[in-house]
Amino acid sequence: QNTQIFQYFCVQVCLLPDEHNHCIRKIDMDGTITTIAGDPSQDSYFDGVGSTAHFSSPRGITYDSANDRLYVMDAGNCYLRQIDLTTFMVTTLSGDGQCGADHFFSSPYALAYDTNIIYVSDTAKHAILQYDTISSSLTNYTTLTNVTGVTACKSCVDSYTTSRYLVATA
Repeated sequence: QNTQIFQYFCVQVCLLPDEHNHCIRKIDMDGTITTIAGDPSQDSYFDGVGSTAHFSSPRGITYDSANDRLYVMDAGNCYLRQIDLTTFMVTTLSGDGQCGADHFFSSPYALAYDTNIIYVSDTAKHAILQYDTISSSLTNYTTLTNVTGVTACKSCVDSYTTSRYLVATA
């Protein structure tokens, strides 16, 4: 049995990455499913509004309620991206479009948000990365003990060597 745990965000609606269809979906409380960003027929990269934006295997998401923004880890493209939930404009925040040890991201997975900081788990680097939304800087943390405001699910992380799931704690 192939079971996958994924990140989603729910308050009045649920927002979730549809990794295999390369888009971000909204599920209303009545069960209506809408694509808010990305095009299921396009496995590529492009910033734009709604379906004109393209993703490749979006995985982690997290929500900034103060600014009504959804942050998305576009894992296939190795970009950290932002969706303005008022305009549905998708913009790239960080990444160079290549995955690997010598690049911004190697194997990015989950996201967490806490007061202008986005935390990114990178399973290949065995690290938590910190992106500052004010200074637009990305910092690499090599151990979870250096991360303030974020904890990892110990049952999901094998001795903290594969950092896949994050939870922001206020």
